[in-house]
Amino acid sequence: MKTIAIMQPYVFPYIGYFQLIEAVDVFVSYDDVQYMKGGWINRNRILFKEEPKYITFPVRKEPLNSLINEHFLSDNIIIKEKKRILALLRQSYFKAPYFGMIYPLLEEIVSIDLRNVARFAEHTQKEILKYLCIDVKYIRSSELNFDKSLKTQNRVIEIVKKLKGKCYMNLIGGLELYSPIEFNKHGIDLRFLKSEVKPYQQFSNEFVPNLSIIDVLMFNSKADIQVKLKQFKLVANQER
Repeated sequence: MKTIAIMQPYVFPYIGYFQLIEAVDVFVSYDDVQYMKGGWINRNRILFKEEPKYITFPVRKEPLNSLINEHFLSDNIIIKEKKRILALLRQSYFKAPYFGMIYPLLEEIVSIDLRNVARFAEHTQKEILKYLCIDVKYIRSSELNFDKSLKTQNRVIEIVKKLKGKCYMNLIGGLELYSPIEFNKHGIDLRFLKSEVKPYQQFSNEFVPNLSIIDVLMFNSKADIQVKLKQFKLVANQER
C-alpha cells in the first residue's frame, strides 16, 4: 500500500519528523502553503546548559499571505547568525560523545548559501537523511500539478490522489485536523504516527525530549538512531 506523508519544511526537525519520512514511500515537502511566523520552519530547539534553547535562522519580512517558498533568510545578517548558531552548537555539545563526527556535518549543512527558507530547511533534512541512510522519494508540493485553490484537508487528499497513494500518514499532532470518513471516500487510509523514542543520555541532566534531530545526533551512534527511528506506533483516527 503506497503511503504518503505531507509536512511543511522545518529546519533540523525533531526525530518524529524523520520517523515519519522513513515510514512512508513518498514524502512531500509542503512548501506552497502560507508561512506561519513563530512556527518551526526557520527554528528549532537544542540543549543548552541542561535546558531547551531555540536556534533561529532570521527571515526577511514578506507580505502576510506569502507562501513558505516565497520567504528568504535575511540577507544582511544571515552569515553572522549562521556563525553564531554554529558557535552555540559547539558550546552546547562540545563534550557530547559524537560531537567530533556530527559538528563538521552540521557546519557543512548550515554554511551552504541557500537563501530560500523552504530550500534551506529541505537541505537540512536531506543531508541528515543521507547520513542516516534513509532512502525515500522526496518531492515538493509546489512542483505537483493539482488544483491549488483547494484548502486544508481537501488539498491533502488531492495531493495523495495525484501520487496514487492509498494511505496518508501524519504526525500525531494532526489528529484533530483530518476526517477518516472523508479520506475513505477517496479510497485513502488515514494513519497517525506517535513517536515513542526512548530517552537517551544527555550529559548528566534529566532527559529533555523532542529537541532538534541535532541533539539526537550528538548523543547517539548512527546504528542507535536507526533503532530509535522504529520506536513509534501508528494510530487510527476514529470519527467523533
